[in-house]
Amino acid sequence: MKNGQLSYQDRVKLQSYLEDEIPVKVICKKIDVAKQSIYREIKINDILKARKTNVLRINCVNLGNCPYLPKGCNRCTKKCNHFIERQCKKVTRFPFICNKCENKSSCILTHRYYYADEAQKKTESLRSTSRSGIRINKEEFKAIDELISPLLQEKGQSLNHILTSHPEIKVNERTIRNWINDGYTTAGNLDLPRKVTFKPKKEYIHRIVKPSNVFNWRTFHDFRIFCKENPDKLISQYDTVIGKIGDMQRLLTIHFPALHFQFGFLITNATSEEVNKVLLDLRKKIGIELWKKIFPIMLCDNGIEFNELYRLEFDEKENKLSNVFYCDPYCSSQKGACERNHELIRYIEPKHHSLNHLTQEKVNLMFSHINSYYRPGLNGVTPYDLAEMVLGKEFLDIIEIKKIEPQNVNLTQSLTKKIKK
Repeated sequence: MKNGQLSYQDRVKLQSYLEDEIPVKVICKKIDVAKQSIYREIKINDILKARKTNVLRINCVNLGNCPYLPKGCNRCTKKCNHFIERQCKKVTRFPFICNKCENKSSCILTHRYYYADEAQKKTESLRSTSRSGIRINKEEFKAIDELISPLLQEKGQSLNHILTSHPEIKVNERTIRNWINDGYTTAGNLDLPRKVTFKPKKEYIHRIVKPSNVFNWRTFHDFRIFCKENPDKLISQYDTVIGKIGDMQRLLTIHFPALHFQFGFLITNATSEEVNKVLLDLRKKIGIELWKKIFPIMLCDNGIEFNELYRLEFDEKENKLSNVFYCDPYCSSQKGACERNHELIRYIEPKHHSLNHLTQEKVNLMFSHINSYYRPGLNGVTPYDLAEMVLGKEFLDIIEIKKIEPQNVNLTQSLTKKIKK
């Protein structure tokens, strides 16, 4: 038996069977649908035609006991509280239609017709309109818009973060994106952080790196082999973020791709000595044992600021603490997780904007908000939550990264302007 959806051919057969007054049980067997499907089809797709008559009370069920009679009432209309339209028995019981009624030309009652062509058009129109527009009531839509739009416009939050932190919203992300795209919401497309067009990736021709003692057993190929042999060890990726050319400051970022967690330090010179000094200070704060646990594998690019990062592999007593590796030249995609997370920094500190106004306090605040930001691939937890479980609360307190409540997460330029230097 079919699921109740009639095709055009079924409707043509149904019209013919109804006009021939074939019993409904026989029609159900011929079309292979349930009785209720036949009744519903006629009820939804029928055509009503009211007959014109100058004396409406002739069509009234209360004609014989009208309270306005015997005085008479020449103003009898359908607005009368006592008016109940009389119906023919043919339209109140099967087959419910007047298609081939012999008396329809003289009948003054409302007629009911069923035509396959009109029923098909009506169904196709209903099917189209039911899938368009907003399918919730005005109050529900207004409540969702008032919650989502300010977070998009004022705090730069993504739809994924908003929906994850507000489980009371029962509408999926794709639906809300369609609303924004169609102009239903207060927020527009420009308020979506990632509503951009990406350039096609350029082909890269690998260049041969000149032999150097620094790269002995520290190439990206060596990195992949080491990770395969040590799958349980944490990987940290290192990079620098610059603002405006000529700035006195830049950011040294440290990223844990497995946790989506990133933090950073302000440095004034892009030299290997300063980078090593910052990391050595961090090692003293957290201790050798915690350093060995958190930084067993360190991956950086070929920037001059990381030329001597390999010196951090050993302590003063030449005990092995970490393993440093270098990406291939011009292959930033080899530490793509770190580069991708820099996009969140650029929401707060756009490219070509000076970073001279930043302080370490502002940097910690920025990364606190970034790490409290829900990501699509983390199943409802934040990078901060993962870092707290894996790296420990003690480490997070040392680097001064804090948990930010979901509704307070701010990834706009206003974040670092709130704290004065």
